[in-house]
Amino acid sequence: AGLQQAKGEIQLDHDVEGRVSDARLQVSTGHRRVDAAFLKWARQIRFAPGSAGTVRVPLAMSGGPVR
Repeated sequence: AGLQQAKGEIQLDHDVEGRVSDARLQVSTGHRRVDAAFLKWARQIRFAPGSAGTVRVPLAMSGGPVR
């Protein structure tokens, strides 16, 4: 199936050092490989140090087919 547009949402928990301690898919894009790529990317995000917290991040992608 080709990918025309994919939207989803992830939730990130981060610690006081600014590292992502947990990344969870809240709304799937409907494409397993795209979801996995978004989660892999999200785990690499760094926040400004100083306070821990949780954020929800909307995702959007458009392009060619998913292989």
